[in-house]
Amino acid sequence: MIIKQLSKMDFINEFETSSERKTQFTFNALTALYDYLDEYRDLMSVTAYTFDIIGICCDFTEYNTIEEAAKEYSITPIELEDNTTVLHVLENGHVVVQNY
Repeated sequence: MIIKQLSKMDFINEFETSSERKTQFTFNALTALYDYLDEYRDLMSVTAYTFDIIGICCDFTEYNTIEEAAKEYSITPIELEDNTTVLHVLENGHVVVQNY
């Protein structure tokens, strides 16, 4: 097994250089996702997180607002945050939701 360590910019560049995934998330959302996944790796006490660009795109969706995301699930914003991970992207007001 070969492991390549990705910095935050490497992570973002993987998306931005992907012909099929470059518009999936904004720069700020990718920053929030990287921080979340890195923190999750620390909390789980694992030494490595396997980068899977398609998996990330299937597991997370960016929305313009939490209200938009909640509407997609036909629930309130509070119920959404009670049922899944919601990353608030402070720079642009968007949210990244872990799909469920």
